[in-house]
Amino acid sequence: MSSTARFLVFHTEKLSFMQSKNQHTLLGKLTGHTGAVICMTTNEDGKLLASGGTDGTRLWSLETLSPIPRVTGAGDRGATTCALWVRREDEATEILFYGTENGWLVCWKQTASRGFQEINVVRLVNKAEITGLSFDTATNRLLVCHRDLVVQAWAVERSLQLQNIFSVTIPSFTPKAVAWGDFKNNEREILAFGLYDGQIHVLRSTDGQVTGTKQVGGLIGDVDVHSRKGLFCIDDPHQGIAIYRLDDHQRVKTMEVKRTREHPRPRQVCFSPDGGSVVIGSDHGVVYVFDRWTGETIGQLQMGAPDWVQTVAVGVVCRSRAQISDQDARPLTSTAIPPFLGRDAGKQMERTTYTCGRR
Repeated sequence: MSSTARFLVFHTEKLSFMQSKNQHTLLGKLTGHTGAVICMTTNEDGKLLASGGTDGTRLWSLETLSPIPRVTGAGDRGATTCALWVRREDEATEILFYGTENGWLVCWKQTASRGFQEINVVRLVNKAEITGLSFDTATNRLLVCHRDLVVQAWAVERSLQLQNIFSVTIPSFTPKAVAWGDFKNNEREILAFGLYDGQIHVLRSTDGQVTGTKQVGGLIGDVDVHSRKGLFCIDDPHQGIAIYRLDDHQRVKTMEVKRTREHPRPRQVCFSPDGGSVVIGSDHGVVYVFDRWTGETIGQLQMGAPDWVQTVAVGVVCRSRAQISDQDARPLTSTAIPPFLGRDAGKQMERTTYTCGRR
């Protein structure tokens, strides 16, 4: 029998720059998914959370800490393996894209009643698991990568229909994530990150041609890009967090995460919205918050059991219009069995949602 995931919600007041540690207080609990939780992401203003797992995609209000009616379950599309909130400059409503293990790319859009409806569904070539999504607001282009060695770029029209720009196959390369990189000759580079070989391929955004390759070594469990800071961070399952510059792909900081188990697993990793801290899970029930500048641990979020914590996301919460400048970075964490490593729908999954003081 499948288990039900339990969600815990924590909060902390905004702290000053001089304070080095964050304190967290339990706010409430959410209950939702059955089976493994694989991915989650918050929208731009931190009011909505999308989470994906073996039972499909679910939506949550982080204002009321309650579920939002979802459009559909997993069905024959398979588990939801990645999700991305998208904001078009000409569209005020919230838009969610998500990918599934059977190669479906799905688009949901918020309605006038604050619910959601399904706008578009695209079946990618082959039934390969979609592993990564990335969107460029300036050009309305969506990047997709999936396990069948393929990286694609799509133009997202105003109607939210998709027009393919290119689709390239990179031999002997399993992409774990894809992201928009730095500008070169007035065009943004595309970065494709390999799961097993530690390779980062640089692609030309017009046709997907590989123009360079960087070797970082080992597994790449997850990637997050902070374009304004010109940085990206990688989960090295054997070591911890590695931070690199976008312009020359050179490593600038390493943050070690303690291991208590022999065999590592990939974990999601993410920057805080201001880029001042980095959040990652562990194999022993702790979520670590690191200061990006010093590499010091500024928060340890206890899950309550020494189990895997592999899924994290960070959002920004504005308390009111009058306090719009008083924003909190909110790391959202859960224990999950990630893509590529198999799933156990009978195992109880824990997800914990926190609000950490923004530095």
